[in-house]
Amino acid sequence: MIASVLQYAGLHPGFLIGSDAPGLGTNARWGNPHAPLVIEADEYERAFLALRSNIAVVTNVEWDHPDIFPTEASYYETFSAYAMECEGVIVACGDGGIDHWSTTARINAMPFVTYGLTVGNDYQAILEPQAPASNGTEVQTRFRIVGPKNEAVFVQDSKGQLPASVPFELAVPGLHNVQNALAAIAVADLLGVPRHTSAEALALLPGHGASLSSDWERQAG
Repeated sequence: MIASVLQYAGLHPGFLIGSDAPGLGTNARWGNPHAPLVIEADEYERAFLALRSNIAVVTNVEWDHPDIFPTEASYYETFSAYAMECEGVIVACGDGGIDHWSTTARINAMPFVTYGLTVGNDYQAILEPQAPASNGTEVQTRFRIVGPKNEAVFVQDSKGQLPASVPFELAVPGLHNVQNALAAIAVADLLGVPRHTSAEALALLPGHGASLSSDWERQAG
């Protein structure tokens, strides 16, 4: 979602992610060398510790890879070390589990922006009521955002205003997608992308790849 939003916004990012991205048609591409580079980092074998991120996005952290991390504590310690290597802002899901790995970074006053569905996050999604799908499955694609509450780290627009509140509607349902969208919106806000641009990009995903491409991308190949 992050790479797609930045591409739609005309930033021409490079990206390296684990699978083909809806709307981008591939999992990796060199972008403009002056644009952001989006990398889906992997904690396996502690590979992500080799990265120095300007913006580090940490989603839900749940103990995994017991062959590498024999205890939950060792797993959380590795994410703590990753956070401490961030050279800018840490964007983290605040819906449970964040206290297991973020304490050291917070003690060292590293800038945090949290997102999620619960009160207290810097970015909180306010879900809008929606009718169930025809098969009875619960659908959740529409929301608004309360935030950012941590205003000091955000880019202001040309009029000195913080990101404006706009409605969001995703093309894919599910609360996990709402959370992922919040992370993408927070990153876009940090990079000065207007909220309405982020909303337009997220509404196009997945399945509308042509709308996310650009003349620069086609010329660059």
